[in-house]
Amino acid sequence: SSQGERSVQGSTVFYDPSTDSWEEGPKLLTPRADFSLDLLGGSVLACGGLGAEEQPLADCEALVDGVWTAGPSLGGPRHGHESTRIGEALLLSGGLDGQGPVAAIEAVQPGGAERVATLVEPRTDHLAVGVGEALWLIGGIGSEGVLDSVEVYEGSLRAGPPLHQARARMGGGLLPDGRVVVFGGSPIPESPDVLALREVEILEEGAWIAATRLVKGRYSAPTVPLPDGRLAFVGGDSRGKAVQDITSYSQEDKPARQSSPEDLPSLLEEDPEAPPGVPE
Repeated sequence: SSQGERSVQGSTVFYDPSTDSWEEGPKLLTPRADFSLDLLGGSVLACGGLGAEEQPLADCEALVDGVWTAGPSLGGPRHGHESTRIGEALLLSGGLDGQGPVAAIEAVQPGGAERVATLVEPRTDHLAVGVGEALWLIGGIGSEGVLDSVEVYEGSLRAGPPLHQARARMGGGLLPDGRVVVFGGSPIPESPDVLALREVEILEEGAWIAATRLVKGRYSAPTVPLPDGRLAFVGGDSRGKAVQDITSYSQEDKPARQSSPEDLPSLLEEDPEAPPGVPE
């Protein structure tokens, strides 16, 4: 879709890395945007999103044997949510339902979906990280602004340690040693000229500690786990401008490395002992 004349698409394309080629696939039953896409039970599952009239959707579709079929129905509509694999289920958290941030956590399995918890603070644009059997929901935008709060679901819901800096649209993930790391984001994402954070926080022994700052602040940047255990931040936005470089971070808490977009293939094979690149 494009800004100004938004058009929600129903097409599917497949990428074959062995031939570096794209192939057209089957159309979705319902055109949708801003949905979650995951593997579950051997099938690709598309859940929620915005429909052709930009209405929030409350269903899932499953790609089975090359055909999109009706999947589980959700307890309510949502888009812009997070989807995290915990055990044999996908846990959908937060997002928007047309009225505001969503409080429900739903467990989606091939046989259906059920609400398993209700967040104390509904949120969207948050970070969701699976740590063993626990789902950590970090920061985001709540009903009254940007959040520093953390909620943890592990069969029941409990409060986690709050961030030092309230933030939304941040990146992050799980390091090989079991620590959770949060990168960048923005404390004021509703502004068209937003502030992009450089701060990094790591959850260590139940508390957030400050770590090496990013070379360049950014938000809305996908996080990619690299084979050597580092987490890579790819692109994103910084004060309303697109970011083209890639920044990676290791569990050794070394300075973040900055690379160009063309470096991504080599990053995926890089020796973890190689010296860091020259920062901008």
